[in-house]
This record gives sequence, C-alpha cells and structure tokens, in this order.
Amino acid sequence: MSSMFISCCFSRDDLESDAVKPFALFRDRIRPVIEERRQELEAMYALVMGRPEIDPVFLTGVTILQMMERLPDRQAIMACLYDARWRLALGISDDWVGINPSTLVYFRRRMVKHSLARLSQLGDAARVKANDLAGLG
Repeated sequence: MSSMFISCCFSRDDLESDAVKPFALFRDRIRPVIEERRQELEAMYALVMGRPEIDPVFLTGVTILQMMERLPDRQAIMACLYDARWRLALGISDDWVGINPSTLVYFRRRMVKHSLARLSQLGDAARVKANDLAGLG
C-alpha cells in the first residue's frame, strides 16, 4: 500500500469544503503519524508465513477513519472503494480492488494481541483534531 497513489483530483475549493477538509487533513497530518509507527505495526506479522499481509499502516488508517465516521466494517470497506474522500485520505489508487471486511476484524484482534490497541485510540484524537482544524468541532 505504501506505493499507492490517488489519481482522483480535487480542486482547491473542494479541499477546503466542509465535506472534504477533514479527509485532506487526515492525509496531511494523521497518515504521516501512522506511517511513523510502521515498524511497530509491521512487527505484528511474521516475516514469511503464507500470503503477504495487507499493509498495517493502511489498515490502521481505515480503522481510524472508520471510527471517525462511526461505520461498521462492511461500510468502511465500501467507503474505501467508492468514496473519493476516503480514497484521498488513504491514498488509494484507482485499481485497488478492495479487501474483505473481516480483514478489519482480524487486524483489530492482532492489535490487541500485540498490545497495540492504543494505536486505534488515535482515531478519537484524529477525529477531534480533524474536526477542530476543519472548523467543524
């Protein structure tokens, strides 16, 4: 996922709109904080075991946006597929085919198992920060 890009274009006015601004702020301010924790997140996975894991930085971002929007797993994945704001925030490419919603369940379990559940608490802080910065709080 780290090589993902977003080809969807938002105008400067779009990025400043109340509907898009929290997602642009997530991309610019929250996602880099998650990226800084990449090593800690990747440590939850075995180096070689079965199929490759889905990028834990991406899954953390999805989980935080999911909490911000208060969506169940299936709707969060649908937002990743069809909501341009989510695609912007997460850097999802046009050719991304999605993941099974149960992946989010297993990812959260893995976070708890590895005592990283506190990372998901970034979601509350992210929601407050994004809303404050967007003037929505």
